[in-house]
Amino acid sequence: MGQKSVIRSGVINVRAHPNSPEVYRKLIRQAYKLKVANKLRGDRYAVISLLQKDLVDDKFVQGVLTTFTRIDERSDWFDLENLEEASGEKVAQISIPENLFPNPKSFYFLFNIQTHRLHLQTWSRRDTISVRDATKMFSRLFSNPKISSKFGDVKVTMVQSSQSLERIFSIKRISKVTIKIERPNADVFDDGFEERIQQHLAATGSRQFEVSYTAERGGNVNVNEDIRMVSNSALANGKVDVEGQGEAGKEKRSTSDHPEIRQRKYDADDQTEAQALRDLARD
Repeated sequence: MGQKSVIRSGVINVRAHPNSPEVYRKLIRQAYKLKVANKLRGDRYAVISLLQKDLVDDKFVQGVLTTFTRIDERSDWFDLENLEEASGEKVAQISIPENLFPNPKSFYFLFNIQTHRLHLQTWSRRDTISVRDATKMFSRLFSNPKISSKFGDVKVTMVQSSQSLERIFSIKRISKVTIKIERPNADVFDDGFEERIQQHLAATGSRQFEVSYTAERGGNVNVNEDIRMVSNSALANGKVDVEGQGEAGKEKRSTSDHPEIRQRKYDADDQTEAQALRDLARD
């Protein structure tokens, strides 16, 4: 028995129209071919640095997301030897090739072209990536004009934990519940409720559905089965925000603070990180 390691992943829901596996395969390949880096957070940027040519099986496209630091050469520089801002003369000596960037970190991902869920490794060799930041990055990537001209308005949302609803609804007194749902794809649902939302948004030419429940003054919103049904739809296609009164006073909670994080142990002597991620995505 070899050394046990842990693989962790977050899940991102990608939605395009028309909704088909072939569309999603073409979408991720087009995004890779762009070789465009998009902002992740602060001075960190990310790019799809590798995409497997063939499907892992009939479901998954495998790739690598690499993050790096983008240095603004126009910013001020600090001279550590003299403990002062570097002079213009010294800064002028700095020459970094335009295609080179420091501090790279790489993370595997698997894109399920049937469920349009992207499973992203969030921890590797003590390096981490936030699935929330990655969701924003992929949203920027798929909003590139060269993508949108072929695939239209591609919607990207972070899949949130199913336990997050219990966490946000456990506030002592709920004064307001706000549910946002981006236009979903009806194929991923078990009943007709979300499909009706999709049809309603399509018929009204809208991309987002929002509903709020506000308690009577000093009262409490009764989170019944109807509210939970709508809220469940938002976990993969939007978010749920709650305002209320907690033990320490006024509180705001959101399902967007609780991404769905999956993890499992694997034998590092028998499996690579990529193979472990495939097993995790299939669970």
